[in-house]
Amino acid sequence: MIAKVFLRKATQDDLAWISEIPDISWTNANLINELHQAEDSLFFVDTQNRGFCCMRRIDSEGHIMNLGVVEGHRRKGVGKKLVEKSLLAAQTVWNSNTCIIEYAADDLPLKTFYEGLGFTPIGVRKNYYKDGRDAIMAERKLGNEEEGEGYAFSNRNFLR
Repeated sequence: MIAKVFLRKATQDDLAWISEIPDISWTNANLINELHQAEDSLFFVDTQNRGFCCMRRIDSEGHIMNLGVVEGHRRKGVGKKLVEKSLLAAQTVWNSNTCIIEYAADDLPLKTFYEGLGFTPIGVRKNYYKDGRDAIMAERKLGNEEEGEGYAFSNRNFLR
């Protein structure tokens, strides 16, 4: 069963539970920085505090910078809905027509996850991670996202 996911903008109060999600490579300082990027960053959380997605605008593209789901809610559709709704936000708020993601080349579950969301590998970043691993760069063309239950956008403001 795919979870219903309602988004809201992240606040300073969310950083405590977000920083507890395993596998989140960002420090609290990184999270705070993204939270305050204003027009160039979209930082959303699930209203039930099950996960988050942070995107940044670089030129006209949306870039998924970080995504995390609380362990007890993984593989239930929360991450998928977070990404889908964030893609809609990038298209609507920034008028983006492309979104980019980078993930570790040896992370087969993430590769499968993003390919399932329509991302296509477009390149490799050699030695991208501190431990020397390569990253796959993948993109998804935007334009077919539709508003659905739990989110709506107007005048560059995220309403719900």
